[in-house]
Amino acid sequence: MKNTSRRTFLKQIFWGAGAMYISAHGLSVFATPKASKNVQDLLEIQKKARTAYYKQEHDYSAKLYKSLIEKKSSDIAYYDGLRKNLKRMKNETEIVSSLKSGIEKNPDNPLFYNRLAKYYREVSTGNRKTEKVLAPIEETEDLLERSIEISAQAIDKDSTKKYLYYELLESLYARQQREDEESSSRARALTSGSVPFFIDEKYRSLIAPYYPEWSRLKFPAAITPRAVRPLPPELIQNVKDEELLLEKVDMKQRRPLYIESEIKQRKEGISLYKKQVNVRMCRKKILQEDNIEEAVVLTKNILRSFPGETDILGFTVNACEKRKRYDLIVSIYEDRATYHNNFWTQAGLAKAYRKSGQFAKAESIYKSFDTSESWTTKQLGVIYGGLAQCAIALDRAPQAEIYIEEALKRTYGLGGGSLFFFFLYLQLLIINDKFSSAEMLLLDLLSTQPVTPASGITRYIWPDKDADPDIYTMHQLYKPKTVPKGVTIQILCELAKLYKEYGETVKFTETLNRITALDPENSFVKNQTQAPLL
Repeated sequence: MKNTSRRTFLKQIFWGAGAMYISAHGLSVFATPKASKNVQDLLEIQKKARTAYYKQEHDYSAKLYKSLIEKKSSDIAYYDGLRKNLKRMKNETEIVSSLKSGIEKNPDNPLFYNRLAKYYREVSTGNRKTEKVLAPIEETEDLLERSIEISAQAIDKDSTKKYLYYELLESLYARQQREDEESSSRARALTSGSVPFFIDEKYRSLIAPYYPEWSRLKFPAAITPRAVRPLPPELIQNVKDEELLLEKVDMKQRRPLYIESEIKQRKEGISLYKKQVNVRMCRKKILQEDNIEEAVVLTKNILRSFPGETDILGFTVNACEKRKRYDLIVSIYEDRATYHNNFWTQAGLAKAYRKSGQFAKAESIYKSFDTSESWTTKQLGVIYGGLAQCAIALDRAPQAEIYIEEALKRTYGLGGGSLFFFFLYLQLLIINDKFSSAEMLLLDLLSTQPVTPASGITRYIWPDKDADPDIYTMHQLYKPKTVPKGVTIQILCELAKLYKEYGETVKFTETLNRITALDPENSFVKNQTQAPLL
């Protein structure tokens, strides 16, 4: 007899007993329970329905969701899926009938009441034509009022759910907004404190505990400009470093897409989001870390993908200007010219060259613009202003005067751009030590009547009817009768600088007093010393 070890003996007993059990029960121990199979079937159908919806096969998707509702009428997700498809199919009446059917089958479930109330509010506030179709179903002319009533019914079914109170608040607020629009009155301000005006006595005590939090969520205290809008708080909290956040965006699991337009939309959305993160990183490096070199690199990368993102361009350029890093500004515009070369890119590059002392390079760019083209007033100001400033810097005052006069001729001496050229001409007068002419020029600009006979540059301030009929006509049509306050202050500031430069103490003080009378908090006045002038 063969010797058998204890371990082998126990194995034989175990497998023998197992075989007897399996034969007696027909392998039932390994069979999937019936309930689990049903659940699996429902999940498979739901998956098919969802995929069909994403493929925009709405008829088929709706059919599948209806079959799911027949199998399990208590699952709100099936009604939500059906509603989305019916909405795309513009079958509003069937949406209502399906939701009302859900309420009948689940009379104690607040979710079904909530869905119907929310749908009525959306229809009432967004599509009055649909409201006229659906209102007779509820035997009412106002679906928004019916939405309020149904929201209250939902709370009666379950008073512990916070979101039900929020939905009621949304409907009450929507009613007030509609009333304000119909009466052409301004919407009244909301506060996060006491219960507001739009909640009637019927619901006041019910809503009061939930209003403060709802109002804070719906109406944040501060509105952030588009360009610096913060990222979702949960992402900032979990991923503080923007570089890690970018990695998280790339690694995120997303559902499959089947429609070309949706694929394109997602791609654009991800790209825009990445841009937003990079913009935040760029601002952070400038404001928090003061790392201007890395910020410039980021700015270049952003502009290559998003040439129109001029907010971050301006932000970085201004930061470089404050630090007098004109070399970095040059590098930004030289890089930008490779990817997005247009008038304003070249103008920015020319300005950067000029600010960095590379006047010959700047002048070359300004001269490359064809002045015979129909440039806007702003563009003309850039071209001729740049040429004049380069000529002044290169000690070519007569040439600068020609550019200034040509610019004034093209703009008829009108507008803010013309004022800039008058101030450039003022520089030429000061360079040539012509104090009286400089003073007369500024007084002419301040006056509503000619101070000196119109000649040279002053003909563009007070043109002669016979000598310059075209300029005279344009002035009659467009020149304001009085000098605007802001322009007056600008001119007075230049006049004060002139008096200070030439040691005209009394006139300097008088001019400062005139500025203060117009603008008591004027920064120029505050920065001036009251010590005797030399």
